[in-house]
Amino acid sequence: MTEIDVSKVLIEGDTATIMGVEYKRVENKMSRFEKNPDEIVLEDIRMFHYETMEEGRHVWIGIYTNDGKIYHMNIGGDNLKVYYSNESL
Repeated sequence: MTEIDVSKVLIEGDTATIMGVEYKRVENKMSRFEKNPDEIVLEDIRMFHYETMEEGRHVWIGIYTNDGKIYHMNIGGDNLKVYYSNESL
């Protein structure tokens, strides 16, 4: 059996090469509002603002990026809903 060092990863810009396979970052264009997103990844954050509302029953988050974009996330409701919005549009 041949051992392979899988810890070697080359990352250049929007591509990563792992064990000789090249992967490219895919950016999905979001609509203004997303309900119950399964994953959110942001880079270059200038400010993160977390605030509880309605006596702890609701959370509001403001996310401000270095390039001037603003995102809001609202988490709450009886069945725990997540609403994510791009306020820059």
